[in-house]
Amino acid sequence: GDSQVEAGDWIPGTEATTRPTRHDVASQVRKAISNAADAEARYNLKDPRAFAQFLRDSDVRLVRAKYLADLVLSKRPLPRRQEAESETFTC
Repeated sequence: GDSQVEAGDWIPGTEATTRPTRHDVASQVRKAISNAADAEARYNLKDPRAFAQFLRDSDVRLVRAKYLADLVLSKRPLPRRQEAESETFTC
């Protein structure tokens, strides 16, 4: 019969055989937006220390605009994160 995929069950590239419906995708987007709002509530993102902690907790790396400009000028593609990990990151 019809099998429904619950929001969050299907991940591209996995062995799941049923693709999510538009409703499932919309539900996942709403959940992600809600999670982002929750994160903002947990972290005072206007406070530099709290913002830095949010970046660490979220495993976010910032990229200098000059680095991106240098990539464009040298006609190099933007590397995947794991390829860029050899670059120096500051947190």
